[in-house]
Amino acid sequence: MDFTAQPPPYGQEPYEYQARDEEVQEPPPPHNAVYDAQLPKKASAPKRALPSKSSVPYSQQLELAFPKGKVKSIMRLAGDDIEKISNEAISLVGKASECFLEKYAQDCWTVATDNRRRVIQYQDLRQTHLSSEALVFLRGVVP
Repeated sequence: MDFTAQPPPYGQEPYEYQARDEEVQEPPPPHNAVYDAQLPKKASAPKRALPSKSSVPYSQQLELAFPKGKVKSIMRLAGDDIEKISNEAISLVGKASECFLEKYAQDCWTVATDNRRRVIQYQDLRQTHLSSEALVFLRGVVP
């Protein structure tokens, strides 16, 4: 066996032999204002400038529950003269649809719980739109 000392790897201190019986305890680093002030400051990476909200298209800012393709096809059903629909318009109509459906479902749930049920039924939908002035447009759709 060759017991010649090898030089330590670059940037490391030479290894000092210690007996196995010796217990090595390093003192904890001091924590005080003088010691901390003497430590070199860590160089932070330059922060990338995040794009402002105005530079990100509105259609990319919204997360929709409905697929944009379905929203677009429903919008096209509204009129034959519609040729192009912008992504922002699709996103806004999709978000408005989500908000409407969420509010309508909450109102229907309130009616169902008032009737001591935990399942929304057709009669809850009907009672909800008949009792609300904001949902008058559904009277021709929901019998």
